[in-house]
Amino acid sequence: MALTVFDNIVKQISDFCDDAVLSVSLWGEPAFYSDFVKLVELVSEYSKLNMLIETSGIGWSQSVLRDVIALPNAPKWILSLDSIDEKVYRKLRGSGFSEAVKNTEWLLENDPENVYVQAVRMNENEEQLERFYKEWNKKTENIIIQKYDSFAQRLPDRQVADLTPLSRHPCWHN
Repeated sequence: MALTVFDNIVKQISDFCDDAVLSVSLWGEPAFYSDFVKLVELVSEYSKLNMLIETSGIGWSQSVLRDVIALPNAPKWILSLDSIDEKVYRKLRGSGFSEAVKNTEWLLENDPENVYVQAVRMNENEEQLERFYKEWNKKTENIIIQKYDSFAQRLPDRQVADLTPLSRHPCWHN
């Protein structure tokens, strides 16, 4: 997306609802956007708008991470690691475990209040999920264990248990 288009969208969102959260990365990896810092700068110009960055933790340069967290109204980060074990990680996500962990740890050291570590609970990582929680809990309380979603059975059923809430609420991603 061109920066001018994004800037126009951000302005329209601010005009409509000045306390919105913009998530620029739900189904893509924001680290690979060539001018990502500028995207965050555009949002940070609006004091009541917030940004949420969901990422694998792979592909980030230290300079981009440093520039983003230095901005006023720094964004929240969700780093989707899914495993504490490199073999399980590789099975779920492929290569990049050490880079993802390194970037997560760097963000936790430099912007701890805005960083969340996440694992999707599924059959493949169930046995080591408690260890995942305990290990990351030594560094942060911001840990998300997310329910697996098969997207209406379009993906294989990897759900460990039915975690459907008794009282359903709409997802904030929608």
